[in-house]
Amino acid sequence: MVSGLRPNDPDQPPRPEYDPATTTLNQRIASKVEELQRMGLPASRATLIRKRRAYERGGLAALIDGRSLRKESPLDRADRRVIDTLTTLIGAETYDSTGTGRRLQDRLKAELLIAYPGQAVTVPSEATLYRYVGYLTKGKYTTGSAQTRRTAANTPKRPFGTARRMRPGQEVQIDSSPWDVLVRDEDGNMTRAVLTIMIDVATRSIIASSVRSTAAKGVDHAFLLAQCLVPRPLRPGNEELWRLTARRMPWADRTPEEKRARLDLTRPFIYPDRIMMDNGRDFRSKVFESACRKFNVSLTYSAPHTPTDKAVVERTFHSIKTLFAQDLPGYKGGSVAERGDRVEKGALLDVVALAERFDEWVTRVWQNTPHGSLRDPMYPTVKLTPNEMYNASYDLAGRLPLPLSAEDYIELMPVQWRTIQPAGVQFNNLYYDCIELQPFRNQPSNHPKHDNKWEVHSNPYDPRAIWVRHPDGHWMECVCRDESTNRQPFADEILQDAVALAVIRTGADADALKAVSADIKKRAAASAITITNAEARKARALELAAIEQTPFPATTPPSAPTIPSTEPLGTDQDDEDDDYSTDIDFETLSEMRGKN
Repeated sequence: MVSGLRPNDPDQPPRPEYDPATTTLNQRIASKVEELQRMGLPASRATLIRKRRAYERGGLAALIDGRSLRKESPLDRADRRVIDTLTTLIGAETYDSTGTGRRLQDRLKAELLIAYPGQAVTVPSEATLYRYVGYLTKGKYTTGSAQTRRTAANTPKRPFGTARRMRPGQEVQIDSSPWDVLVRDEDGNMTRAVLTIMIDVATRSIIASSVRSTAAKGVDHAFLLAQCLVPRPLRPGNEELWRLTARRMPWADRTPEEKRARLDLTRPFIYPDRIMMDNGRDFRSKVFESACRKFNVSLTYSAPHTPTDKAVVERTFHSIKTLFAQDLPGYKGGSVAERGDRVEKGALLDVVALAERFDEWVTRVWQNTPHGSLRDPMYPTVKLTPNEMYNASYDLAGRLPLPLSAEDYIELMPVQWRTIQPAGVQFNNLYYDCIELQPFRNQPSNHPKHDNKWEVHSNPYDPRAIWVRHPDGHWMECVCRDESTNRQPFADEILQDAVALAVIRTGADADALKAVSADIKKRAAASAITITNAEARKARALELAAIEQTPFPATTPPSAPTIPSTEPLGTDQDDEDDDYSTDIDFETLSEMRGKN
């Protein structure tokens, strides 16, 4: 339109409709409007005139639409005082109870008056403030779930990355979490189970686990370390515990003991080099730290309030919930909104049975399930199982895994101090005994710091036996005295029914029973009579008997035989005969009363 030349081929003569020598500018503009319409790109005459003028001023760059270069955010034209105050209030909502957007606006107005006194700060309209709040709270869940909001606040403000662990045991993560499963504790009461697991990051293998009815302690984690270092076939009492728990759950899949032993052998044995954990008091206990130091295990603590430092174990808890826990009796969901109705009224597992079933599930299912984080970088569609990953990386371990012995396993068990009585060792309301305790009954130990009591180690998940340390250092295994009773036919069903009745009983509690007992004793004391009162009552009874002309039966002393009365009824007798006369002719007595 300006020169008539083609941009791609300026040496060619101009087309007739665009030749400046034979046409005017208005004619060339009209020709271009018609051409653009034929090409499907309609443009008005005014648009072409405006673009021609821009081209003459600035060349091709002046033809670019300025709106495409604009980088203005929705907050660029807002008052910075309003935006700064609103940003501060949104950050304060992170750990506060969830509120609505209107509450946030009310707090904004109040905070502006405090932060900028005497300044005329124009507060935008309600619709504008809602747009500001929506833009500033995107991904923060300020008006959503409080738990989700706190989780989002802990997200690292940096690009995500993964430090790949290639060698088994290079990093093991441990954590405890309340489980969404209701169980029966040792007293038969309903409680929420607490699950603790240790997972190897390189192979995603769960190498140890524990289930408790209360919060885990440092001694429980030390015993967890024992599970890592001692394979199941080498643990004392393993087969007896399996039989016990299999009998407790008649609906469970009864795996033959030979097949179970083979499964235990296929479960990887991983010796941890480093354990990653949070800063909980149970993990920082001297017992757990001493156990790790004894076996040259390094401890690494995560940063405070940074669950991403041990993200693998945190994510594994969710997998356990969806793959295993939600199908168990007593599953209560992850929140009040997900909880069923009267879950606690149904059948519940005990802690020992749940721990054994979870360990069975880890061995048979988890270790043989393809894991989404175990992929071949060259073939991302191929997922490996924890056992396959362990077999592939076994040669990278750098040392021969030598498991500990059964004695080392007992050493890491929780310890308590007890006396050896003639009936054995009383532990958790049960008695344990063995023939080796015979020389030490009622005898003090060589531990004056513990009141001369004996060192006793116990497995929290095996009530079958305890272990008492012998003076020469070896362990004496003491079996529960009632173990044979529990193995009788129908013993387990009777105990389960008894516990269920004890849980649902609606009788009086201990304090109420004490009050009833005291009332009975008080009324019994008030009913007691003295000798004087007894003689007065006897005299009155004799007087009434004489008036009615009826004999009065007197109590026969223990030392004197019963003397039958030889006198006919109604005759006079001396006092001594009346006192010891007990034989009564009830027919004659009835006839006399009838005549009277």
